[in-house]
Amino acid sequence: MFTKKDLQFLFLYDIGSDTKTAMHNKLFIQANSKKQSYLFAQISENVCFLTEIKKDVTEDFVVLIPIGQMIELLNVCSDDEEVSFNNNGVSFSSGTYSFEQEEYDYSSLPDLLSLINKKPNKVLNIKDLEKLDIVFPYIGVEGMNTIAVMENYFVAGNRKNAIGAVKTSNNIDDLVYLNSKIILLLSKLSEIKEVDILYYDEDDLEMIKIGNTNIIVNKLDYTLPNIFEQYREDFMHPNKVIVNKDNILSVLKRIKVVAKNNFENRIELQFNENNIEIVSEENKSSFAKEKVTAVVPHNIIGQSMILSINVLLSMIKSLDDNIVFLVEEQKDEPSIATTIQDEKDDKFFIHVIYKSI
Repeated sequence: MFTKKDLQFLFLYDIGSDTKTAMHNKLFIQANSKKQSYLFAQISENVCFLTEIKKDVTEDFVVLIPIGQMIELLNVCSDDEEVSFNNNGVSFSSGTYSFEQEEYDYSSLPDLLSLINKKPNKVLNIKDLEKLDIVFPYIGVEGMNTIAVMENYFVAGNRKNAIGAVKTSNNIDDLVYLNSKIILLLSKLSEIKEVDILYYDEDDLEMIKIGNTNIIVNKLDYTLPNIFEQYREDFMHPNKVIVNKDNILSVLKRIKVVAKNNFENRIELQFNENNIEIVSEENKSSFAKEKVTAVVPHNIIGQSMILSINVLLSMIKSLDDNIVFLVEEQKDEPSIATTIQDEKDDKFFIHVIYKSI
């Protein structure tokens, strides 16, 4: 017999489930009278959840329950509601719920269970998980769907126009890519501040443990580069344009009213003496122009750059205090990117500069 509190780990399973196949959103439960335990499992694309709980078992059985429905049932139960399982479904103090039992391939479970007791090749402790949310919006797709730990920063980026980076207390020499499934889980578990990642090289698997639940994922290949080694000179520019956060946010929010009709929401930032002039102008669109007071280095007066107002707003909202644009002095070649940060210098965002508005 379980209570709702005993089954809180199942909410992890729900986060990791998907509907790409019928099996991926099923909760597998195996009662084992010999071991006097219940094994809970859920296998989705590239991720498996395993939880073994010692309980009195009088009869061996296996049952499959749609994880989404199981979570909905638990949500409407009181914390002390008694819950039990049988070979057809789940029972509560006042009734029983049965589900169609189908045949799926769970032949990988024995090997996955043996992995739990196996010594890993390597263990990495990842700290400051609450900072993942800062770079989460910049996760890309197709090889860029990761957050990397590089030079003590969490870094995420897409191939189109943006990279986010936040400084952490991690001290890891290697470039570490966090699995996209693990990131999704950790982003929804704000109470977890650090986690150990266990690596099993010969099995091409890695695992984390949250409470009594083991989460095993396939190691995936990612293409997010080490921006500090390969591209530092493209975004770490010496010239600092400094502007008050509230002032530039106010202007950008007004400009966005018309810039939302522009291709990719593009706007132009023109650097003048003592101000930035922000312009939204495109064919078949409205025109807008506003100035915001700023400290502008003499050698970049007269330069301009084209950015996405939506991306820029997202970046600035994540920063504190005065906003700092790192701008390259334009000579022979146009700048590739600009960096947006604040004076605390604990996080920064890179915006690729468009060639035309």
